[in-house]
Amino acid sequence: SRATRTTFAAELKRLSDANPDLGIRLVAGDDDDVPEQLQAIAQSVLLESVRNARKHAKPASVEVSTARAGGAFALEVINDGVPAGGGNRQPGMGLRLAAFEALQFGGIVEFGALGEHRWQVRLVVPVAEAAA
Repeated sequence: SRATRTTFAAELKRLSDANPDLGIRLVAGDDDDVPEQLQAIAQSVLLESVRNARKHAKPASVEVSTARAGGAFALEVINDGVPAGGGNRQPGMGLRLAAFEALQFGGIVEFGALGEHRWQVRLVVPVAEAAA
């Protein structure tokens, strides 16, 4: 796994500050949801999701959620812009690389239309639950 010089929370704030027109915000979850070993992949998926929203859609909001449940970490990034071509585009290199990186952790990256007017990128990776 590659190292990162920042945290998911700091990257989320940086992207929000750099893209005020996108309305990027955390709607569910908190900083503790992102396991240390998954910081880099979570940040990659977040960055690529925001980059794609800016490039291919005209969203008014980008909603980010994180969760840890059932032995897995999940990150969802949903925007309310409609991608050019209605979401029928082939994935670009960024999402392909993120999906490949997720596979190295036994995880997946899914993306596509969520209803008629929303687009979702979702990362799910198994994580060992801490002993209680």
